[in-house]
Amino acid sequence: MKYLDEYHDNKEIKAEILISLMNVDKILNIYMRGAFSRNYSGDLIGISNKEAELSRNGIFHLLPEGLFFENNRIRDIIKNSFDEKYRQFKNEKREILSFFQPFDTEYFKLSLSLEENLNTVVEQGNVIFSNIFLSETDTTINNDYISKIKKLLPFVSQLRGNFPVLIDILKYILKVEKIDTRIDKKQTCYKCTFFIHKEGLSKAAYMEMDEKLDDFFKFFSEWFLPVEMKHDYRVKDYKERFNLSKMLLLDYNTNL
Repeated sequence: MKYLDEYHDNKEIKAEILISLMNVDKILNIYMRGAFSRNYSGDLIGISNKEAELSRNGIFHLLPEGLFFENNRIRDIIKNSFDEKYRQFKNEKREILSFFQPFDTEYFKLSLSLEENLNTVVEQGNVIFSNIFLSETDTTINNDYISKIKKLLPFVSQLRGNFPVLIDILKYILKVEKIDTRIDKKQTCYKCTFFIHKEGLSKAAYMEMDEKLDDFFKFFSEWFLPVEMKHDYRVKDYKERFNLSKMLLLDYNTNL
């Protein structure tokens, strides 16, 4: 039997965690697309204009189909009228989903509020947490990226070295759509280089981001990468065409 709060674990991060990391001011609408989509998507399918799509079961998916559609309704449909009936079913389903959507949204807001409260507890910490868990790390650095990823420290045992999940986390924290990695193997260690695709940065914005990333990746490497792995990073804009009339930065949007 399915339950409304059932979470289908496919090694993906929960949508509540990702949305809380993005600091979205207010989520207006949540659309549950059903757990079937978990076969090809993470828990959070997408978010834009304060609306989010989740690959979870909503109220509609949990109730018996017989409440909404008659059994054997399409048994006697002739071939020529199938397309018309199919469109009719789709419209009816869309209306039913629209009816339950506000209830799904409110339930998710409760879950998101709980996640945000947990994040607040993690950020504030306590004496035991600070002395034992963070004693060897300088967490006083004023860095937005570090502040966000600190929320995931309680889950470090599950996240360390899990590159597919870590890449997704980095994309949300750094607010980029694409991050590539290259792992070089040497005799005594591994080295992972992160290529962060960020377009259209000015010189000042590039220098500011590069400075923040330097501190961030030191923290990230210490807690989330294997102990034998070294790290490096590059901020890149591969889409900018070479044009002498535009701002050019070596190793960002220009290469020799």
